[in-house]
Parts: sequence; C-alpha cells; structure tokens
Amino acid sequence: MNIRKISILFIFVFWLLFPILIAFHYPLHPDEGIILNGSEYILKGKVLYKDIFEFIGPVSFFINVPLFKIFGVNLIFPRIFVAFLISIEALILFFISSKILDLRWRIWMCFFFVITVSTLLLIPSHKWYSSFFTLVTALFLYLFFERKNSLYLILSGFTAGSVFMTMINNGTLLILSILVLLFLFYRKHFKRFLVNSLYFGLGLILFNLLIIFYLIKYNILKEFLYSVFVFPFIGYLPKHTGFFYTYFIGTPLELLESILKLRITKAVTQFFWVFMNYLPIFIFIYFLYAHILKPKIIMNFIYPRNNLLCMFFILGLFQYISAIVQTPQYHRLLSTYPFVFLLFFRLIQEIFTQNKAKSRYNFFKKLTLKSGILFLLSYLMLRSFTYLFNLCSTRKYILRMKKAIVFVSKEEKKGLEQLEKFVLKHIKTEDYVFCIYGASTLFFLIDRPNPTKYDYVAPGGYYKKIEEDIFKSLKIKKPIYIFNTWGNRNIKDIYYYYLLKNYLLIDSFDIGSLGFLKIWKKR
Repeated sequence: MNIRKISILFIFVFWLLFPILIAFHYPLHPDEGIILNGSEYILKGKVLYKDIFEFIGPVSFFINVPLFKIFGVNLIFPRIFVAFLISIEALILFFISSKILDLRWRIWMCFFFVITVSTLLLIPSHKWYSSFFTLVTALFLYLFFERKNSLYLILSGFTAGSVFMTMINNGTLLILSILVLLFLFYRKHFKRFLVNSLYFGLGLILFNLLIIFYLIKYNILKEFLYSVFVFPFIGYLPKHTGFFYTYFIGTPLELLESILKLRITKAVTQFFWVFMNYLPIFIFIYFLYAHILKPKIIMNFIYPRNNLLCMFFILGLFQYISAIVQTPQYHRLLSTYPFVFLLFFRLIQEIFTQNKAKSRYNFFKKLTLKSGILFLLSYLMLRSFTYLFNLCSTRKYILRMKKAIVFVSKEEKKGLEQLEKFVLKHIKTEDYVFCIYGASTLFFLIDRPNPTKYDYVAPGGYYKKIEEDIFKSLKIKKPIYIFNTWGNRNIKDIYYYYLLKNYLLIDSFDIGSLGFLKIWKKR
C-alpha cells in the first residue's frame, strides 16, 4: 500500500473517530431526552401522539428503538449513532462531489465538514436524522441523473418521505426542490418530467403508507394531524420567533462588542457562530450570480458539471429556507451545511486553480483571497480541535448513572450523582415526578413516570390550552416532587405561582449543563 492510500485510509479513520470522541464528552443538553423519552415509551408499549405529546414526525423516535433493544436504554449509544451518521454524510459528500471537485479538495471538504459540524449539538435529534436522510436523498438523485435508472428516483422519493416524517418543514421544502429540479432538467420534455415525477411520487407514497399504517393501527390519525401539522403553527412558533434577531443581528453585534472590549477568547467563539450563520447566505448569493445568472445556464442546462452545481445549489437553498422559516439557529441549519460545504469548497477550488493574474491588481486580489481562505480554514480547524481539547480536558470524569455513561466535569458529576442519590432514596419507581424546563433530559435520567404526557415544559413555551391540560394532570396525579431548573421567575409566571402555592422548596444544587436544580416537595 503506497503513501497516498495510507493517507486516505488515515483520513477516513479520522472521519469516524473525531465525532465519536466528541459524542462521549458532549455536555448533557436539556432537549436531549426529547427523542430518547419518546423511543423508550414506544419500547414500553406506549403510543405516540396519544400517550406522548410530540409535534415532530415519528421517524426520529423509531430510529432509537432498535438501539435500545440491542444495547439497553442509555443516551450514549444514540449519541454514537449520530456520530456515525456524520461520518456517513462525509462519505456521501466525498462520492457525490467527484465530478465537481478534485480529489484533494474532496478530502479537505470532508475533513472540515466533519470537524465543524461535530461541534454543533451532537445529541440524538430530529435535526441530525433529517440532515442525514436529506443527503441520502441527494445521493439517490445524483445516481439517477448519472445512470438514468428510475429505481434511484423511487428511492429518492422514499428517503424524501422519511425527511418529511422527521421534520415536516425540511421534508416539504425538499420535495418541492426535487420537483423544481426535475422540471428544470426536463422542461423541454414535459412528458418525461411527468413520468419522473410519478416515479418520485411513488417512493414518497410508499414510505408514507408505512406511517399511515401505524397511525390507523393505533387510531391516532387525528392526534397526529393536530400535533404535527396544526400545533407548531398555533402553539409553538408564535412563542419562538425572537431568535431571528439573536442569531442574525444580535450575535454580530456581540462579536463587535467583544472585539472593542478586547475579550479575545469570547470573540473567537462568537466569530464561529457568525461564520456558520452567514456562510450559507454568502455561498448562495455567489453561486446564484456566478454559476446561474451570469452565464445564463439556468436556460441552458448541460449535464453533468453545471447540472450538479445547480442541483446542490437548489437543494441547499430550499433546505436553508426551510430552516429559517422556523428559527435561524445554527443547529437548525444541519441539513443545509452539507450542500454549503460542497459549494464552498467548489469556490475555493476555483480560486486556487485560476491562471496566474497578469496585472498587479489581480495578483494582489487573488493573493488576498487565498490568504483569507487559508486563514479561515486554519481558524475552523484550530477552533474545532480546541473545542475537542477543552471537552476532553474539562470533562474527564466518568458519570455512571443508570441511563448515562459519559464524561462530565467534576462539578457536574457531583451534582448529577447527588440527583441520583436523592431520587433513589426518596422517590419510588412508580411515583410520579414532574419536571419544569430541562425537562426531557431530567425525565430520562431520573427514570420516574411523568404525571402528564408533556416531556419538555418551559414557562411560556406552550399556549394556554396545553398549560391547562398540564395542571389538570398535576391535580389528578398529584406528584410529591417537582424538579425545576427554570430558576426564580416573576410571580406572574404560571408554573412558579403553582410551585409557591402548592409546594415547598427543600433542596437545590448545580447539575451543570442542565441548570441549577431546585427540588420542591408537596406541602
């Protein structure tokens, strides 16, 4: 085996190990239990949308059920599975970019993709599953356009259906983007466009029939339609619209403030979030101008080179739109980043492979561009490795709870072990415990039944009807203990008022990334 093959093998091994290292050390997240609880409830025979209130598609919950059956109910194996998906995404990117990127840039693209996205909310999440299925759909589309085999189009419809039943907004925009692509590619052969659309629709229907069968079997079609298609628009999104300012305006302003006040460490981290938020916008604007509008190839598609760029551009753009329609947080852009990185490194390749400039002005222009890109890539690499180093150096104590074997900080280990001791000593296995904020992961860790069907409860996070339903369940089941990491809120807060009126604060301690826990006992 020559040096080149050994180097490539080393890189592939790195792609696999880097995300797994982060998965073991990643901080516990308040939302981590959302998918884990749903999967465990299904394993115990409960029914989604009936016994458990969820407003995301069912696919995410079913993914972890086999993992729990094989390895037991523990959060680390779903994390490792997500890390494995990142490595598979890198391999897919390596494959589908073969006609638009040279080998060295394909390797570098996958390298930077892995080290960058591994630092973005590496927990079991519907966002990661949606990102993976979206890229698999792109792979089947690539194979269809490459080999002209309609089977790949059916498969792309099948995986697009899985995206739709994972994240409705991502799936809807993915389906629409594929129909747009088919129309653009076959607009001069409208009959062929209709036939290909039918093939794609067949795969879409096949997957959704599986979900419909589950819904009809358990008689939850009405609950599913309300929870997934109605509630997000009337009960969730209206409460979560303030992130647009925070991530697109607030974060750059905070970066500027940190620079002016010479808070270098904070500024370095904030620059990363600004970069991750604004890179998609820059890339899409550049490719819209340079590869579509300027050469007018939108009216003259010539396969394979330009068509592939257009395919990745349209898929990525539609996924970006689907993300910012909700809230433009960086981790909601996970299904966008594979296409953004692919187009980004195509741009880098174009800059580095251009002929030498004749004029002094062009020479300095290209020298500046190349220097800026090298600085940016060096920053991404150093930031990602520094992030991993900090995780490994500060989170070096093994936490051994019933459902969590991960690396944590010394303080977090102490707090979570204190929580486990309290639960084992004072709360029977069959006793109800209610959790406010950080709720989903707390429910998962303490392993006690929830008196309501709502696993993640944040004050002001739902509208009045659901809050009334929660309090109705609390009055009937009467949990002895309530765990709260929301902190002291204004007396007008409905949950805090309920605690003050019916419960007595008996203990409080820090549980690290999940917050400062306060334990309330019924009066």
